[in-house]
Amino acid sequence: MTKKITKIEQGQFAALKKRLASGRPLTAAQMAFVERYDHARVPDTSAGDADTAANDSALARRLGVSRQIIAWHKGRAAAPETLSVSAWRNYLVTHGKSATMDRVESAGKTRRESYNVIFGDGLLAGHGFGMDGIGDFLEFSLLTADVVTTPAQRDTVAIWLWMFSAARVHMVAMKHGCQDSPLTPMEYDPNAAPEDNDLFPASIRAAATRINFDLEAARAVFYKPAPQ
Repeated sequence: MTKKITKIEQGQFAALKKRLASGRPLTAAQMAFVERYDHARVPDTSAGDADTAANDSALARRLGVSRQIIAWHKGRAAAPETLSVSAWRNYLVTHGKSATMDRVESAGKTRRESYNVIFGDGLLAGHGFGMDGIGDFLEFSLLTADVVTTPAQRDTVAIWLWMFSAARVHMVAMKHGCQDSPLTPMEYDPNAAPEDNDLFPASIRAAATRINFDLEAARAVFYKPAPQ
């Protein structure tokens, strides 16, 4: 019997879905609520060999990843527009970082994500949504405040804001046993587009090119591999 959904649960789900779509991470309890709500609202009829999942939660379960990683990748231009399990599997194997790719490739054995996996996906989603457009946000803010700056100054500040944020997220990720962070090296895929093999967002890479800034040297200052 399908559980009856109350108005309070509907309101909670709407608030959490809005938070998730904005890139802000959810707690493990909040993610569990979203998945339970999705299951009650739209039962997963995509079991077995069916290629299309019923919803984002079902897709994430089939792929062995968290719903947050699906939400984050949905904002990227190359992401599949449907809930095709095979299309998303191929996409994540090509575009994901090492930990994501490992989980997708072993999804048949994966049943429930650990806390540090969900937490790490939330960190990546939050940093990505919050910092990828930092250059445009910075320019608009300075213009609104009537602060006069040169394009080179704005590029420099945008790069360092992104780098400091990435360094902080990296430190938190490593502390909580997460395998990936915004500073974790990406595995090169010769078949992927150049921007999908780049650790840095296109806007940050473009800013660095304009002012001849060495992103890899700056990353090396902050990056510390996870202890083995």
